Amino acid sequence: MTPITLQINGMRGEGCTKAIWSAITRQRGVHVCNVSIESGQAHVVFDENQTSEESLRAAVERAGYEVTVKT
Repeated sequence: MTPITLQINGMRGEGCTKAIWSAITRQRGVHVCNVSIESGQAHVVFDENQTSEESLRAAVERAGYEVTVKT
């Protein structure tokens, strides 16, 4: 399992957190996803054999948000 933190720009309210959570958890291999509007971040644990950082980032971008991966 691989943990990552995504820094997400553009979240405005609870609807945004739900949309981001939904976009991330629809990806195969995601085991944990916590989205926080306070920090503007999503903490994700995923199986690298089923998805990738790039796929997770792309899913959030398709939902309409800017995202960077924090190290």
